[in-house]
Amino acid sequence: MITHATFFGVQVAEPTTAFTDFILAFLCILFYLQFSASKQDKGAFYWKLFFLFMGCSTFIGGITHAVFENHQTNSYLLFWITMQILSGLSVYAAQVATIYSIPNSNIPIYRSEYKSLLFCRIQFLLFAIGTVILQNFLIVVVNSTLGFLMVLYIHALSGKKYGNRPAGWIALGITVSFLTAIIYTLKISINDWFNFKDIAHVIMMVSVCFIFYGVGLSMQEPEKEETVNSN
Repeated sequence: MITHATFFGVQVAEPTTAFTDFILAFLCILFYLQFSASKQDKGAFYWKLFFLFMGCSTFIGGITHAVFENHQTNSYLLFWITMQILSGLSVYAAQVATIYSIPNSNIPIYRSEYKSLLFCRIQFLLFAIGTVILQNFLIVVVNSTLGFLMVLYIHALSGKKYGNRPAGWIALGITVSFLTAIIYTLKISINDWFNFKDIAHVIMMVSVCFIFYGVGLSMQEPEKEETVNSN
């Protein structure tokens, strides 16, 4: 059942879903702005882009939920594709940020930085083409899963094996984000006004907070990172 609410004479569809999307977008843009004045090495730059792209994607998602109850219109399709492409860019930014922020040659994927970056670019290109042509949410799910599994593996390994504390927090954030897949698959809802979409958005809020904290720590502990990377 699709819920509705009226604000200032305007009817809004799925108001809770749209609201939680806007809150998530606000957090991501806030984190992006928080890092704008920080050092601009490649890792920090791409983590900043991760928050920017995710914030823009979820903001458009909030508009899409609120305005387009009919999913068969060209307007809805334009917003949906834009939202998903931005989501894919956030995955790509997280992957590239990971490559640049944890350049540890002991982790297999870093045996060739060029090949690692090429893999991420090809993955995003295939995702973007598939999303535009097929317009299937499964493509979005597969792309996000593959991309964030890479980010999780590298950060978890760097955190556990090499004592990289910031990486451990980022790995925790990515792990929390995977809970949304369970929520969506089982459609776990409290009621029509706070359904599985809303719960997933709240989980993502927690996830990006952990990631933000981890990225912030990595900027505050450059000496420790250099020691870890030299092992």
